[in-house]
Amino acid sequence: MLNLNHTLQQISQRDQFIFDQKDNLIGIKNPRGNGDDLFPVPDSKAATTATSITLAESNIDQVLDVTAAATLTIPTDAVLLKPSDADNRARLIAYQTTSGAVTWAAGAGVTLVGTAPVAAQYLTTSVMHVAANTWAYVNSGTYNGPNTVTNLTVTGNAAIGDAEATDTHAIKGATTLLANSASAALTVTQTGAGNAFVVEDSASTDTTPFVINASGQVLIGTATAQAALAGQTPVLQAHSAAGSTDNSVLFANWDVTTGQAPTISFAKSVGDAIGTRGAVANTQLLGSLHFLGDDGTAFIRAAQITAEVDGTPGTNDMPGRLLLSTTADGASAPTERLRVDSAGVITARIGTAIPAGGTAGFGYCATSTANFDVFFGSGAPSLSAAKGSLYLRSDGSGTNDRMYVNTNGTTTWTAVVTVA
Repeated sequence: MLNLNHTLQQISQRDQFIFDQKDNLIGIKNPRGNGDDLFPVPDSKAATTATSITLAESNIDQVLDVTAAATLTIPTDAVLLKPSDADNRARLIAYQTTSGAVTWAAGAGVTLVGTAPVAAQYLTTSVMHVAANTWAYVNSGTYNGPNTVTNLTVTGNAAIGDAEATDTHAIKGATTLLANSASAALTVTQTGAGNAFVVEDSASTDTTPFVINASGQVLIGTATAQAALAGQTPVLQAHSAAGSTDNSVLFANWDVTTGQAPTISFAKSVGDAIGTRGAVANTQLLGSLHFLGDDGTAFIRAAQITAEVDGTPGTNDMPGRLLLSTTADGASAPTERLRVDSAGVITARIGTAIPAGGTAGFGYCATSTANFDVFFGSGAPSLSAAKGSLYLRSDGSGTNDRMYVNTNGTTTWTAVVTVA
């Protein structure tokens, strides 16, 4: 079976052609390692104006300067090759210096494989000997200056750049990648410290690019990753600047099917590797939503919603609870304020201590009416509240000082007599 992998890599380097200071093609580098550093281009006196040329042994590994539309016919190995060229690395190279196409043709008993290049003025095109009486189209490219080629066609496997992968290449114009393979259609490998993938729009350097950096973080709108937030390093980040209204996320489902709708899932396993199962345990964190604000130095959490395991999990059994937390004035970390447990019990954890003196109290408000709350504290109430508000007293000892009702909408409270 014909294998073009090694042979095509030999001449698919971007720096295979050599030009002088005036951008004239003067030679081509030697991939064969047989001692010659340069295959020279014939000078103007050696250029041919013939339109039909049958190639000869003298054309092997030399650049044929074609000055007219021409057909280049490849004869059999017996006619064309020297014994030393039987290693399937011999080349035929043509350089079109005027208008008109250069066409490769297979002579009797000869096979050309691959896709024929599109030949035009200032185009260097070549074929390589890959098997007995068999030649392969290798590439074609329009020379536009040092290290610049357009209309590049490569048949088979090819590598562009040096072995150390330190060369820089630019592909301009719309580009389509087509693949019919079980392998990935596009693989980007970054072995250095730079970003692995960058997409820019109208400008370069773009201030709002799409970036996959060397750490695998996906960045939208910036090339610089935000540092760890609340102990977490975000792997997906979207940023926007002043005047932008596009820092939002949309999940849309267009489906008549009942029950189909956008979903955000948070999944936690204690398995140490992706795909390895490990059951979570009681109180284990399952996921969080954090809300942060900039204090002028760093982003600080102002509130968070957290999901935890609330019990002992089993097969098809995952008890859970939701916690709502906010950060108090003067603090830098959220405190739990509301909990819904696995039994559906709602617990308001509004404070850590019962306020004393009756002048203030933590309350629960169930309506939009200002200060219409249920308060609790120690001591007789004296705080201002909406009419009808309730005050539960923690230190009441008599039957008429356990609960109070506000009767005037300010600071007047009337004790409710209770049964001891």
